[in-house]
Amino acid sequence: RTGGIAGMYDRLVIFDNGQAVYSRGNKSGEFTVPSDQLSELQTLLVNADFLSLAPSYPAPSPGADYFQYTITYREKTVSTETGGVPDALVAVIGRLDALLADYAPLS
Repeated sequence: RTGGIAGMYDRLVIFDNGQAVYSRGNKSGEFTVPSDQLSELQTLLVNADFLSLAPSYPAPSPGADYFQYTITYREKTVSTETGGVPDALVAVIGRLDALLADYAPLS
C-alpha cells in the first residue's frame, strides 16, 4: 500500500507458514499471523477468485490522495487504487490493512 494524504509506503509479505515481514515508513519487523487469521485471509483470496482477476483496476478518475495497492498471491499480481478497488478485493484489502494495524502499528 502506497500513497494517501500522508504519502505512506507499507509493505507486508506473508508466507504460507504464517510468518510475516513488514516495513512501514522507517520501521520494519516481523510477526506471526495466527492460524485462524491466516486461514481467513486464504479464504478471502479464494472467495475473491483472485487468480481470475484482471491485473489492474485503476480508479476511474485521478486523485492526489489515493492509496495504491499491489497484491501478489500464488504468483499472480493485481494492482488497484482507491475508487477502483473491485468488490472482490474489498475484504482482502481490509484484512491486510487490519493485520498491519494490529501487528505493525505506526506508533
